[in-house]
Amino acid sequence: MSGKPRGAADHCAGGEEHLAGCRWARISRRDEAIAMAGAWAASRVIPLQIRCTLLAEQYGLDPGRCGGAAKRCRDGVAVSPVTIMVS
Repeated sequence: MSGKPRGAADHCAGGEEHLAGCRWARISRRDEAIAMAGAWAASRVIPLQIRCTLLAEQYGLDPGRCGGAAKRCRDGVAVSPVTIMVS
């Protein structure tokens, strides 16, 4: 054992299919955490607001990466501010 802490990079090292599974797991955990926070806030009549960062590719915004922010808006969560980061 190397003695270094096992991080996400170590855990998700592998082929494309494994990396896609790790990405899905991170998204799933994030969505679950936001849902839990939303339920907690709603039960206390506290408006929930989250921050979002979108990556802009050379050709513009990738619609596939905007889905998370769009889902939050549909769920009634205020998404503000939205930061656009140019890669």
